[in-house]
Amino acid sequence: MDKLKQPEIKAAFDLEIHNRFDVLDSTDSIEETWSNFKTTVAQVADCVVGYRMNIAKKRWISMTLGKLLMKGKRIKQQKSQGELKTEQVGDLEKKYGMKDREVKRRCAKDKQQWYDSAGELKKQQPEDTTRHCTKSSKNLQAN
Repeated sequence: MDKLKQPEIKAAFDLEIHNRFDVLDSTDSIEETWSNFKTTVAQVADCVVGYRMNIAKKRWISMTLGKLLMKGKRIKQQKSQGELKTEQVGDLEKKYGMKDREVKRRCAKDKQQWYDSAGELKKQQPEDTTRHCTKSSKNLQAN
């Protein structure tokens, strides 16, 4: 939904919705009208806005790390699919190992950046409320 707040994406979405509804024929049944409306909006949202990657519940995972995780997952799936020659399996294992090391490095970097930024926010906020400090420390402990 945040993407629809951007003017150019909102304009593209509105234009596509308008074009699709001009093409739809008016139907007599309410169920058919609702079904057409629902599928049209879903298709336009998929094309124009796209999907949001929701990889993990940890707040410190960046989109770059999420994409690396997905690439590693695809390599692992290729390795487990079908009948591959021994050399192909070896190549995929090397690729997966390299991607795994890259993910671990990026994970440590993102986590440290998140902790640093959370610490900076804590320094900027007033320290007069005990409840706020307790809440932010529990938040850090949860991750």
